Amino acid sequence: MARRVFFSFHFTRDAWRVSQVRNAWMLPGNRDSNTIVDHASWEEIMRNGPQAIQNWIDTQMNGSSVVAVLIGRDTHMRPWVEYEIRKAHREGRGILGVHLAGMKDSNGTVDPAGADPIAKLALTDRFGTRVTYPTYSWLQGDGRKNFSSWVEAAAQRAGR
Repeated sequence: MARRVFFSFHFTRDAWRVSQVRNAWMLPGNRDSNTIVDHASWEEIMRNGPQAIQNWIDTQMNGSSVVAVLIGRDTHMRPWVEYEIRKAHREGRGILGVHLAGMKDSNGTVDPAGADPIAKLALTDRFGTRVTYPTYSWLQGDGRKNFSSWVEAAAQRAGR
């Protein structure tokens, strides 16, 4: 079944690494994701203020069955990543985390692992029971080969 994935990440720091993940997802065809904006477009959205950012996120997330949180060194500190995770949880979308540690950026720089922003939020179900979502490593978990199965499992857990 075709899945639409929304990628949540720290734009400034991890865009290059994220493009590797997204491109691996898109290659097999019959797959969709949110639009990954270029730096100039993101700057324009940001200049229009918080409401413009929220509107852009809401529009891009619409129709997605799964939110993949791509976790770099500083992702856990990004307020919009937190917004995206909370929104996905509230709306019953599948959620998974993927650590980008060890992946090179455009300059060949490798970052250490960052804290898991999903776990940081301590999300609960409607009964107050803590809900956890799986987190994988792109490199150690062979994400290029396994990402589609991670997405499918997240969608099925969410009933999507």
